[in-house]
Amino acid sequence: MTPSSAFPATVDAPWNDERLADTHYNEPGPIELLLGADVLPLLLRPGLLSHGDLAAQNTVFGWTIFGRQRTRGSCEAATCLSSLQDEETPKWHTQLIALLQRFWELEDVPPAQRTSPTDRHCEELFAQHRRDSTGRYVVRLPVKPDAAKTLGTSEASARATLRNLHCRMDRQPEFAEEYRAFMDTYEQMGHMRRLWPFEIDSPESHSNYIPHHGIWQQGNDGPKLRVVFDASRPTSTGVSLNDVLCRGPKLQRDIWTVLLRWRTYKFAFCADIRMMFRQICVDERDVDMQRILWAPRSEDPVQHFQLRTVTYGTTCAPYLSLRTLQQLCDDEGDKYPRAKISALRDRYVDDVLSGDDNINGARELRDQLIQFMAAGGFPLRKWVANHPALLEDLNVEERLRPAWINFAKDEPVKELGIRWTPQDDVISLSFRASSARRLCKREVLSELAALFDPCGWIAPTTLLAKMLVQDLWRARLDWDEELPNSMARRWLDLRQSFETVSSMSVPRWIGSTSDVAGLTIHVFADASRRAMAAVAYSRVDRGSQDAVVRLLVAKTKLSPIRSLRPSSTTIPRMTIPRLELRAALIAARLLRTICNELGISIHLCCAWSDSRIALHWMESTESTGNSVVDSYVQQIQELVPCGIWRHVPSSENPADVASRGVVLDKLAAQQSWFSGPPWLARSPSAWPASRDERDQPPVQPTSAQCLQLGATDCTDRSLPSLFSNLDKLLRFMVRLRRWIRLKLNREPAVAVLQPMTPIELNQAFEACVKESQSQTFSRDIELLTKNKPVPLKGPLSSLDPFVCSQGILRVGGRLQHAMLSLSQRHPPILDASSPLANLVVGWAHVRAMHGGFRATYGHVCQRAWLIRGRGRIRRHVRECVTCIASRAQPMHQRMAPLPPERVTASPRAFYRTGLDYAGPFAVLPSKGKGRRAVKTWVAVFVCLTTKAIHLEAVGDLSTESLFGALTRFSGRRGAPAEIWSDNATHFHRADLELREALNSERIQWTQISDRLAANGTSWRFIPPRAPHFGGLWEAAVRSFKTHLKRTLGPRRLIYEEFCTVLVGIEAVLNSRPLGPVTGDPEDLTVLTPGHFLVGGPLMTVPQLETASDRLDSLAHWALARGLQAVFWRKWSREYLNTLQQRSKWKRRKNEIHVGDMVVVVDPSLIHTSGKWPLGRVTQVLPGRDGLARVAVVRTAHGIYTRPIVRLVRRE
Repeated sequence: MTPSSAFPATVDAPWNDERLADTHYNEPGPIELLLGADVLPLLLRPGLLSHGDLAAQNTVFGWTIFGRQRTRGSCEAATCLSSLQDEETPKWHTQLIALLQRFWELEDVPPAQRTSPTDRHCEELFAQHRRDSTGRYVVRLPVKPDAAKTLGTSEASARATLRNLHCRMDRQPEFAEEYRAFMDTYEQMGHMRRLWPFEIDSPESHSNYIPHHGIWQQGNDGPKLRVVFDASRPTSTGVSLNDVLCRGPKLQRDIWTVLLRWRTYKFAFCADIRMMFRQICVDERDVDMQRILWAPRSEDPVQHFQLRTVTYGTTCAPYLSLRTLQQLCDDEGDKYPRAKISALRDRYVDDVLSGDDNINGARELRDQLIQFMAAGGFPLRKWVANHPALLEDLNVEERLRPAWINFAKDEPVKELGIRWTPQDDVISLSFRASSARRLCKREVLSELAALFDPCGWIAPTTLLAKMLVQDLWRARLDWDEELPNSMARRWLDLRQSFETVSSMSVPRWIGSTSDVAGLTIHVFADASRRAMAAVAYSRVDRGSQDAVVRLLVAKTKLSPIRSLRPSSTTIPRMTIPRLELRAALIAARLLRTICNELGISIHLCCAWSDSRIALHWMESTESTGNSVVDSYVQQIQELVPCGIWRHVPSSENPADVASRGVVLDKLAAQQSWFSGPPWLARSPSAWPASRDERDQPPVQPTSAQCLQLGATDCTDRSLPSLFSNLDKLLRFMVRLRRWIRLKLNREPAVAVLQPMTPIELNQAFEACVKESQSQTFSRDIELLTKNKPVPLKGPLSSLDPFVCSQGILRVGGRLQHAMLSLSQRHPPILDASSPLANLVVGWAHVRAMHGGFRATYGHVCQRAWLIRGRGRIRRHVRECVTCIASRAQPMHQRMAPLPPERVTASPRAFYRTGLDYAGPFAVLPSKGKGRRAVKTWVAVFVCLTTKAIHLEAVGDLSTESLFGALTRFSGRRGAPAEIWSDNATHFHRADLELREALNSERIQWTQISDRLAANGTSWRFIPPRAPHFGGLWEAAVRSFKTHLKRTLGPRRLIYEEFCTVLVGIEAVLNSRPLGPVTGDPEDLTVLTPGHFLVGGPLMTVPQLETASDRLDSLAHWALARGLQAVFWRKWSREYLNTLQQRSKWKRRKNEIHVGDMVVVVDPSLIHTSGKWPLGRVTQVLPGRDGLARVAVVRTAHGIYTRPIVRLVRRE
């Protein structure tokens, strides 16, 4: 705590000569750290000094001051003082904790990820990416919005780092030579650019300097220099570049899942993307955030450089690289479908591990990957394969080793941290022990974190190390405190065991094919007092031969420390059955992840546990009364079906060794760990029974006794009235009948959760029918049983009913000789008011796909005959919620008045322009046979005032093509002041780039730069999914398509001919009359859009209107302006009046209000279940006449702006 107000420090205090924890103890400040009372005894050291009302206590942090001090003007209120100064955490401690956390995360199944606002900000910035002429991507850095305020200066720190680098280069000539060569190559490749003096202090953008240094890194080809750009170095404000860069969402797949898929390919290969980060360019707006200082020698002047590519060392580099590759899959995936799948699922960062079942398929996939990656500027190199045919046609510089024979002579290849021997096609692990003689907790954790076993192949041995780490924490040892002898011996034994890990290997290929035919997954779960474990095996069925079983993945997790405490403690202990259940949860998550990755049906797999209590909990459907157990059971039942769990004896459970731990030497001798239990390779008949009969007591013969039980239901509620669905009722009846037969030991006894048969479902329905008929037709059944007719005036007299052998009242009718089933010739009779009849009608309505009365009635008659059923069926169809929603009509409002852009005279044609695209159209690139047609679109420009049309052919829907069309259009028609369009993506991107170009001072348009930069071109968008807002250009597109179809027919033109036809259609459309043609023989001129296109120059400046009454007295340009005035006067008199009437939506409707619940009828937002999203109106956007035609709706998945014609109000 700190004082509430400042007070003068005591001059003669006895602690003035001591080291204080806080030298400013007499000044108030914020609370920076809260310590619990249980921590306080650990902080105190001998020593107590007092002076007046204050006292000083010696602690590990220094002397802390506390007590009561009166200030001027204060009363007797006491103030408790305590000072604490937090020391900066050492960097090695942070790195070690991060490394240890990474080791721990490898041992756990990854949790689900959620999207944060920061992730959405990253995606919004990435949406501004583009591609240069070579196909490479140019991306924005995901800079936080407050970066300019928080990021300080960093040039001084970069200069200090460069001086230290020069000192090291002077001491190590080899290091200096490699470093200079690296930086020279970096500049020659264009990955960094030297700044000119006038660019260094440019005020346009905030700059940041990144320090850099070099380290030696061990690789497949020996030690290699790696230059590290330290973007985590704090600036003058204490904030680093990485602090203001967003990390981005997690896009990287888990490494063990990539290895898992790689092991399914018979012919496998690996490749590396050459300098993946540096193949992605950084946008010009962000390159100044990546400046560096560099001079080859200390005596050379220091130069300033810009890093123009994504830089290794920035926190956003992994996200940008992975997101760019995803975008490459979206852009080029249709051309290379196999390479797209491999790039998405068989890649970890810049390493591609893929393959195929045959050599030709693997070679084809390899070639596709090379072309696919090259399209985005990502060359592949360091090719490795387990067959020489996959490498022989590659260049030597593209291979990792020059020849196939080198893989046998040299060391194994390291891929994703594991060792691969391609010729033998086996994979193994590696471990490098430290040479430190003094063992402490820091040294143990550092060595343990260096052991990389992503798939848990030696999980039993790694578990012993994790137990040791847990014991180190319980012993409360300091970081550099020497380990006790017992713990030191344990670690030395483990380290000696780890040194032999390279001699152990597992086959890379598990024997399956890519279509996973015959492949199943078996997971085993077990738990001990110290740990929980789950291990997964693949089983490939080979017909008559034994199956191939391979170890896939193993996961271990330590038990909570509180479970190791004595039972007398008040903290509840985690019992062994609960630990077994938690291990089953780990196994369920592991099985679900593997099945999703490999595309295997989880119903064909098996999960094994040796705990009968845990199996009973997982099979139960009722609450156990324990929230922990119920939570685990619910998660397990949601992940995997209950029917796949089986019991395995503890002696045959391979997960038992993983939950207890074993040294590596003994683990290598246990073949069942790597190949599973011996019986798993045999047929399923040799597997342990799901219910172990050996543990059940023998059945003693007993005398049979007949019992009769009678009960009377006093309630009015019947069983069908408790259900809302006929299928659920019948399934419940079947399971209930099975359970009763199992309890009464009646044959045939079927497991309750086994799949149901149609016979059982039919028997359940007949039982429900009998129960319903006994309540509504008991008198009629009694008469028919006695061979007496039913009452003549009753509802059954016309049906000729009879009671069948099952005791069910059925329709006799006239279809006895029809070739139909019994239930169709003689359907059972139900009363329409009974609950069962309601369920039958609901079933029929769903079976008829929510059809009308006739369709539903036909399906009802196939199941039962309803007395007075027509009215019941009509009522059900009328009240069906789904049908009501489907019949709902979207809202609309009275047609709005025409906007001023349509009815106001413009300085010239195309001053206000609408824009839309038409196409695609097939166009030949040139004349000749065998030419493949390419897609071409047409940009349709429409003058909003004169209806004049301009057509431009474009090659694709990219922003660059749109800019080209705008440039050609502006060059011939003049630059428009306003452009209206729909919400297409390339239109939005063009608007953003156009605004940036207009606001820039470096515009290359020499003739119009001054006026255009001052005025700008306004780009406006109509609401999303509202084409009727742009009816003018939609009509123009339709007219253009009509003329083009009638002109071309099935013929295909070359590009030049196609452009010529466009000009002809444009001339025809611009010759149409704007108003009705009069019958006056003196009126020979008809106003058309063409009058406004040839009345003046394209870049005409608006002039004052010239009187058109005396045209004879005018000359030259005054005459031209007079003629133009005549055109505009005729436009106002003849054309504007034709726009007066409303063709539809003539009456004003009820307004939509904020808070209304609506259904968004938009095909782009429809759920995967086929339902329209439900939302609430959060904002209403009225038009110029005050009527709302657009609203903002918030749904469960986002906020959308939609016209009211896309909204259905929920009453």
